[in-house]
Amino acid sequence: MINRFQSSSLDFKAGSFLFSLVLLYAAIVFFISPVTLPEYLALIGTYGKTLPIAFIAIFLITQITGIITLGIKTKFKASPFAFCFNKLKEKWQQDRFFSFIWPISTLIILIPSFNVFKQTILYERGFTTDPLLAIIGFLYFSK
Repeated sequence: MINRFQSSSLDFKAGSFLFSLVLLYAAIVFFISPVTLPEYLALIGTYGKTLPIAFIAIFLITQITGIITLGIKTKFKASPFAFCFNKLKEKWQQDRFFSFIWPISTLIILIPSFNVFKQTILYERGFTTDPLLAIIGFLYFSK
């Protein structure tokens, strides 16, 4: 039980740290970009609707894989529902589903923030080494 708590505590610290970094990044991008708050929230809302579906699909694939593996090991005598219930119960006891929640909540904020950064800030700045790389490419490929 001590190892689980330490692992869960480490997951909580890492997840909280990464989530706070993403929030800081999102705030910086919001303040330096020309995007308004309603536009930014709408973009986050769009990803908030679509990313959970992807995570549910991944969760179902891993559960089905675990059920098949368990079935092969026990020659299909073990209950698949018991397997799923035990895994969910174990996760709940381990970290109260924190390890399911923090990755998706981090991505829901990170991806739209990066999209805003990529489409507004990087677009305005340009790629500063592009002329140099074009000359190198011309010299290399023209021979």
